[in-house]
Amino acid sequence: MATSFRLDVDSTAVPTTEQRQSSDIITSQSAPDFTPTAVSLDEPTSRTGQQTATLDAPTQINELNSIGVTMNGAGSHPHTQTSTATDADLFARLAQLINTQGDRLDARLDENNSQLLTKLDARFDEVKTEIKLTNDKLEHFKDQFQAKINILESTQIKQSEELIKIRVELTQNLDRQMLNIREECVKEIKEQYETVKGTVFNNNMRLENKVDKKLNDQAIICQSNLIQQKEELSQQIETNKQQLLNQILPMNKQIEKIGPLNDMISAHDQRLNKMEDRLNKQEINNVPNIYVTCTGNGNTVIDNNCPKFHGRSQNPKEFLNRIRRFYERNAASRKMEDSVEYLWDLIEQSLESHAAKWFELVKDSIKCWNDFEQLFIARYWSREVQRGIKQRIEVEKYRPNGKLSRAEYFVERVLILRSITPPLSEEEIVTTLAEHFSELLQDARRVQNINTVSEFELLLQREDLKDAHQRSRYSNPPRSELHPNRPVNQNGYQRPPNSPPRQPYRNNNNFQQRPQHQAGYQNNNHNFRRDYGQRQETRDYHRGPNGNNSNNYQRKEERQYPSKEQARVCTTIVERSSSQNDSSNASGDSMNLNR
Repeated sequence: MATSFRLDVDSTAVPTTEQRQSSDIITSQSAPDFTPTAVSLDEPTSRTGQQTATLDAPTQINELNSIGVTMNGAGSHPHTQTSTATDADLFARLAQLINTQGDRLDARLDENNSQLLTKLDARFDEVKTEIKLTNDKLEHFKDQFQAKINILESTQIKQSEELIKIRVELTQNLDRQMLNIREECVKEIKEQYETVKGTVFNNNMRLENKVDKKLNDQAIICQSNLIQQKEELSQQIETNKQQLLNQILPMNKQIEKIGPLNDMISAHDQRLNKMEDRLNKQEINNVPNIYVTCTGNGNTVIDNNCPKFHGRSQNPKEFLNRIRRFYERNAASRKMEDSVEYLWDLIEQSLESHAAKWFELVKDSIKCWNDFEQLFIARYWSREVQRGIKQRIEVEKYRPNGKLSRAEYFVERVLILRSITPPLSEEEIVTTLAEHFSELLQDARRVQNINTVSEFELLLQREDLKDAHQRSRYSNPPRSELHPNRPVNQNGYQRPPNSPPRQPYRNNNNFQQRPQHQAGYQNNNHNFRRDYGQRQETRDYHRGPNGNNSNNYQRKEERQYPSKEQARVCTTIVERSSSQNDSSNASGDSMNLNR
């Protein structure tokens, strides 16, 4: 049987060892790809290694078919000797075919390489020509730009030269104009100075003449007035001398009588001082005690000068400190520190009114001083009580017609505010209490920058002294003149000047005639004798030329403190501080905005 051999990808024929060797040789030269219809062999690379060539499909098919026909005619049985010979011939022919195909591929590759080289040379020549053209164009443009740059440089040089010339001309013109203006200004100033000098000289001459005339007139008037005043003063001095002599004579007699009386009074004063010193020493050494007998273990002694507390308008903290010191001192001296009865008796003696009733309620729960202190603070000095006291102090105002003076009122409130917890500073205490007083005192505090308790207390003391002086002036007016020659029921009557008396004077031997008027009267008292010709002057002896008092001290309603100048200074200081604060706030806002 003749066997058919096909080179196909799906064939399952097993080749012999020689076929395997020939196939290795073929694959080393080229790796053919087999398809079901035809065999396609990958052509080997050329010597240059740049291109590959493939065999045409019809030629490969024809050659393979011729090889297959010969293989079919020879037989393919593996056990025959003829099969080996036919296989060797087959592979030899395949090798020849492959060699011929390789030669063809080499030839084609050489042709392709030559064609590519020719094309590359032609393209390279074209590129060279294009580069030469672009270089020529660039050189042309370069020459044009260089020419333009040269033209611009020349124009700039010309313009700079022209600018320099213009600047020089402008500076020269400005110098000339400045010189001309200076000369004109100097001339005008000289002319104005001469005119002003002439007018000032004329005005000075006129003023000097007027002043000289007025001074001469006033000098003449003053001389005449001085002469008249000298004459009047000389007359008054003579009359005053006579009056003083008349007054001095009885006064000397009285002084002679008063001398021994003064000696007696001084001796009595010395005796009284000695007696007072003795009494004070006895009171200090012998303090009176109150002995209270109780139904306890023994007698307890309580002093009558222990602190008192009634629980309304007093300072609980101050009372607690005082009663503690009193209890510790007396209990230590009497050796009764552990005696509850002594503590109860002392507290009952010191508490009054509503506080005493409260103690009766809590008496049984008090076994020592600490118990009493805690209960007392919880009742009369708790946080709520302190808050209420502080609010009451902030709201209330000082009453000028009350029992306390300004300084006393201030000190009491300061002690209360100092004992409040948390403690307040002096500045806070002064600011809260300053609002209790008038606006004048508040302005004075602001002007003097008073922020301490002692300084504000001094200010209040000065104001109290002024009020006391004012009250003394109104409560102690000048005494009326005494008229012992008049009836008893008309001692306060003073008749108007140049009017007859209601009743005739009593006869007395001290009748005196006044030189200034013809009206006469009798009076034994030379110290209180009145000159009716100067009644209005004597009545207003304590007033100034403007109707005010000589010491410029007015009533409390009319008094201005601080003065107008001080108020003006205060307003300027406040305005400056407010303007500085506004400027600082504006600068801070601007800084924040910048940030």
